[in-house]
Amino acid sequence: MRRWLLASSSLVAASLIAAPSMAQQAAPQKKAAEKLQLGITGYWVMNFVVASQDERGVLPASASSTNFTNQGGTGCGTPPRRRNHSLFNEGEVHFQGETTLDSGLKVGLRVELEASRNAGTATTTATNTANGGAETSGNFDTNIDQVFAWFDGAFGRIDAGQTYGAAFNLQYAGPSPFPNFIQTNNIAPIPAPGNTASGTNAAAIPIYNIGFGIDDRNQKLAYYSPRLFGVQLGLSYSPDGDANARGGNQVDQMSMDNNAGQQSQAFQFGGNFRDKFGGVELGLSAGYLRTSAEPCTNSAFIDCKSTANGVTIDDRRQWALGATVAMAGFTLGGTYRQDNQGLKNPGRDATAWQIGGNYKTGPWTFGAEYIRIEAEQIDATPATAMSKHKDTLDEWAAGAIYNLGPGIDVYGGMIRMRWSNGDSSQAGAAKLAQENDAWLGVLGAKLQF
Repeated sequence: MRRWLLASSSLVAASLIAAPSMAQQAAPQKKAAEKLQLGITGYWVMNFVVASQDERGVLPASASSTNFTNQGGTGCGTPPRRRNHSLFNEGEVHFQGETTLDSGLKVGLRVELEASRNAGTATTTATNTANGGAETSGNFDTNIDQVFAWFDGAFGRIDAGQTYGAAFNLQYAGPSPFPNFIQTNNIAPIPAPGNTASGTNAAAIPIYNIGFGIDDRNQKLAYYSPRLFGVQLGLSYSPDGDANARGGNQVDQMSMDNNAGQQSQAFQFGGNFRDKFGGVELGLSAGYLRTSAEPCTNSAFIDCKSTANGVTIDDRRQWALGATVAMAGFTLGGTYRQDNQGLKNPGRDATAWQIGGNYKTGPWTFGAEYIRIEAEQIDATPATAMSKHKDTLDEWAAGAIYNLGPGIDVYGGMIRMRWSNGDSSQAGAAKLAQENDAWLGVLGAKLQF
């Protein structure tokens, strides 16, 4: 018995001694970091829209009127006629990938290519330059929407390139009943009033995202903290808001910094909270944006910021709050944004409200949304008195989405859009040219890949 115990003890000891060596031999080799490779994702949507709209004043009696020319053509006949239906598509192809380095740092790249043909323009124009519109010469079929690299580790995440800002990315809002449709200026064939010689409606487009059209896809650096106890913070900086500064040419970034009326040096600060309490998912967000108005400086180095119609250009400031709550198939959310529009004396504030909700059951999602834009505008006469009024846009939408299969949805519904002009100094055609009341019927499909 003793010899058996000794023999057994020897076997156990031998096995213990050999175990580390055997474990080392059996352990798999650590996989070396691989070169970053890009995959392809993206989406494409197609919409068929029919519309009925009040075009009194928007389409004047004479086909040769400047107003009509600015509203989309030089048709003949009195009165001119607008087509009441439209087909349009929008989409993007995303090239993206990531790799994990030996240090544990994750590095990725994302390139978003517009998937819609764009005929371009013969020359660079000032149209939508703050958002990078019409920024190249000659005809072109496609253009880049975003392109940026990111670095993710225990310290948080850094984005570098042409991308949206921190407040924009961290903002929460309510769901929309139509994918990639409502919050856009491509709601054909509805013209936002104000593209006429008679005047403008300051509440032209239903946009409520912080930074949109000001500092969205400009060259920037952004930092996002790790999410701790449900909270994540972000900060981004872009040197210039000019369209040319979106390009990769560093000379464009080092252009003049005293162009009167131009905004630059955009900072975005944002944060949100996200957590789940039982069966309820809650999200809260807050964001702030500030850009600096570039002064023109005379030989005596005296600040002479430009003025337009008696209104002094000011630093652009926006702030926004948002929230979402979801439970048992229901999602409800909304957002509020305040914007000084980069103007002062006597003040040209604009506010945006958005609330949306949906209910998902099986392959169906039913939703509704309301958007209200209020924007202060100086009265047409007398402009020197600095009197002002408020232009508004109200938008109601309801629809349904049906999922045919993975990444393939069809949808439909109704939208009403109503622009109102609050300028009491105007009447007749001049006032109507800044207003519109429209109903839209929408049928569409969205493909994701």
